[in-house]
Amino acid sequence: MNEEIVLKDVKLSMIKVHPKLKLCVAVGNRSIRIFDFVFNTLTKYIDSDKQETYTCCDFLEGFDRFEKVYFLCLGGESGLIKIINLQNGRLYAYFRGHTGSIRDIKTFDNYIISCSDDSSIRVWDIKENKCAVVMGGILGHRDRICSVDVNKKKTKLLSGGHDFTFREWDLKDALIKYNTTKQQQFLFQPLKSYEGIHKSIITKVAYYGDIMITLSNDIINMTYGETNNFDLNINRERKFFYNDFFFLGNINMYEICSTFKIIDNILIGLGKTDSMFLFNLLDISEKNNVPYIIRLKGNEPLDFDICQDDLFVLFANRIYRVKHDLTRYCD
Repeated sequence: MNEEIVLKDVKLSMIKVHPKLKLCVAVGNRSIRIFDFVFNTLTKYIDSDKQETYTCCDFLEGFDRFEKVYFLCLGGESGLIKIINLQNGRLYAYFRGHTGSIRDIKTFDNYIISCSDDSSIRVWDIKENKCAVVMGGILGHRDRICSVDVNKKKTKLLSGGHDFTFREWDLKDALIKYNTTKQQQFLFQPLKSYEGIHKSIITKVAYYGDIMITLSNDIINMTYGETNNFDLNINRERKFFYNDFFFLGNINMYEICSTFKIIDNILIGLGKTDSMFLFNLLDISEKNNVPYIIRLKGNEPLDFDICQDDLFVLFANRIYRVKHDLTRYCD
């Protein structure tokens, strides 16, 4: 079953779906459109700042006057973090601290993590309405940061950006100190810096267990940082050893990709022309890392998200929904 909606009065840039609430959020410039999964419009939100352009968003579950509330957290060119109450469509709170545009947002528990053109990462405490941790400085990223992620254990943070490097930060220790002292913490040095693996801007990073997945143009690299737990029999012919980490290999996506997502063991990359690329991450030890290709109904996709078998693909003024059993591509 394929469905789509065309929006003539807005230029979209990103999409996010909430599996539990069955919501689809489309964001473009300073406006937000919220739909159900059959594209009935539920609500709209327009930022009062006419100069604002949203660049990233994520969902967050929290509490407002002891009632459970679902929020949408947004970052944009203004450098502000804005939190929208999805129940009533109103601005709940905002955070000010970054001195550059915000490029990515991730949420977990009661925390929001943001990275910015100011080459810093900030961790915000939504319960206390303040910044808990600032990561960056002379030993951190030397240019704009494009992407961040948190590992499953919520102990480490991964970042990548315009300096061609990706770095891991000690999130666990910083939050322990913050919750003990209730004072803002500063991390000037990452746990590890990974240089020389990419030769261009890193636009997307993600954890897959303890493996770091990083995207630059049409190449997705896989790096393992914990050498003391590494199985030396895996991928023996293709891995490279760099003192304290292993480079496991890469996936050539055949064209420049704008983003990727990991669903279970399947990596899905979005090409900038008309294709999506699927790769089974359990096959990282194989020599021929060739992804499966899905041709899309339309050109120049901007973003995508997925909920079970529902694949939502965003174009400039159109959202395309298609049913796909993704597991059959990676048997």
